[in-house]
Amino acid sequence: MTTDLVVARRYTRDNAYEVFDTLDVSEATRADYIARLTPFISFIENNQFNLNTFLEFKRELRARNDLSASSKNKYLVVARIFLKELNRNGIIPVDITSNIRNFRLDKRHKVNGLDDREVESLEWWCQAHSVIKPREVAIMCLLYYQGLRLGELCKLNWEDVLWRSDQILIKGKGRDDKETIFLHPVTAKALKRYYDVRQYIDLEGDRPRGAMFRSLSIPSKQGRLTPRGLRHIVKAIFAEQGIDKTCHGIRHSFVTRLVKYFNGDITKVAQFSRHRSLEMIQVYNDAVLLESDYKGYIKAFGDVNLFIP
Repeated sequence: MTTDLVVARRYTRDNAYEVFDTLDVSEATRADYIARLTPFISFIENNQFNLNTFLEFKRELRARNDLSASSKNKYLVVARIFLKELNRNGIIPVDITSNIRNFRLDKRHKVNGLDDREVESLEWWCQAHSVIKPREVAIMCLLYYQGLRLGELCKLNWEDVLWRSDQILIKGKGRDDKETIFLHPVTAKALKRYYDVRQYIDLEGDRPRGAMFRSLSIPSKQGRLTPRGLRHIVKAIFAEQGIDKTCHGIRHSFVTRLVKYFNGDITKVAQFSRHRSLEMIQVYNDAVLLESDYKGYIKAFGDVNLFIP
């Protein structure tokens, strides 16, 4: 057993990233795994590899104050996948991750959506720039009215748009095939305007082809817009309008608005948000209920005042 673990330590140091080559995941996910495995590889190199290595790595992560519980879990999960693959391939004789849990997370969302003032500011910006910046306005409409994830938006091609029915094909998160969603009328109009003034587009006859949104930066000019580039565009608009929220805050606002409109019917919300887990949407619903109950909580103490300003 000891000899096997010594061999495993040497293997992880020399061939660590090759382990992910046999996983049935997308290239983007594989690259993400490789990036997040680095802390574990460093831990292995600085410590003796033994039956408690995974547990000891978890303890080291727990002691770090520079990482959130969510970030710690991401490193822990990738290390778990890596070690399980070593066991499956016979490099490690036992599964040393067994019975060791991930970090417990608060299921409530820590990302805040846009408040009414911020939505009003975004609305004003889009109206003011609908003619001079149709590309950016189309992006904001796809994010706000359709709730697209950054990766989903970046993967859009012009041939994905079904103009006659105002629908679009989306390659959703974790999906192997594209799914059809209805476009909000405002999104459809914004896309048509952007189409009329489009740049950097491949044409096949009279039909537009290729990436809907291309990078305008150098040297990646005419290449597909990346999530990083998209995040930069959104942050610039937010900064201009004094909106201190993340890009994911837009999707948070999208789902929260639907939860409120459909009175907590999470199955209806799932149709538009494309969440695979209803439990995830229930988190949004719980947040909406808590916000509503908060008003009652304030009234419950309405006859008591312990502070006079």
